[in-house]
Amino acid sequence: MSISRGSWLGIARVVAVIVGLAALASVAAVWAEPNPRVFSPSARPHGASLTQWGEEWVRWAFSVPADRSPFLDPDGQFCQEGQSGPVFFLGASFGGTAVRSCTVPTGTPLLLSPGGNLCILHVDAETVDELKACVHQATDTLTNISADVDGVPVRDLARYFIDSPLFGFSLPNNNVLPGLPAGQYEGVLGGFFVIIKPLPPGEHVIRDHADFPGGDGGVEYHITVAPRGSLR
Repeated sequence: MSISRGSWLGIARVVAVIVGLAALASVAAVWAEPNPRVFSPSARPHGASLTQWGEEWVRWAFSVPADRSPFLDPDGQFCQEGQSGPVFFLGASFGGTAVRSCTVPTGTPLLLSPGGNLCILHVDAETVDELKACVHQATDTLTNISADVDGVPVRDLARYFIDSPLFGFSLPNNNVLPGLPAGQYEGVLGGFFVIIKPLPPGEHVIRDHADFPGGDGGVEYHITVAPRGSLR
């Protein structure tokens, strides 16, 4: 069989067009999904918005007594405290960098917050507008905010900032908020929240960080994704 030079040129043109279209599709995909490993800020994993998941994270984090708090966890030994929903919550740090190891069931999204603030009605302020001002008084001072999954940074974190409406939560005895008794409270939340898509089985590293006036905080999570029966 013989193929003329003209035929090769024709094939080359077709290939060039196909490659060009593929490149455009790739660029469009990157533009549409700058962070393919995390849910878009407008997504609704398991039927809830990013703001609603942020509220659930607060309800979880502040419902745990201080001696087992996800904010004060020294090494990950309290990772499983209060975990009951379809999203696995990763605790933050009140200051300094914590290194924690956790086992997470396969097929489970993970939520973390590099930085934020909660202001409580009748404790920090008396109106919703005052609570929002209270929240931003702190969050506006955060700098060098970052998060990464297996070394891949989450880009444009400002898109993942939430401002919540007034919502309710509870505090137990011996809670992490000094001077506040156990009971029902309402507050307003502002902060950066990222929901990571389910990771493949195996070992992963997730980091977050933020600087604030007078210090910094962050967590390095060593995550093992394994069947649910392997949780510890």
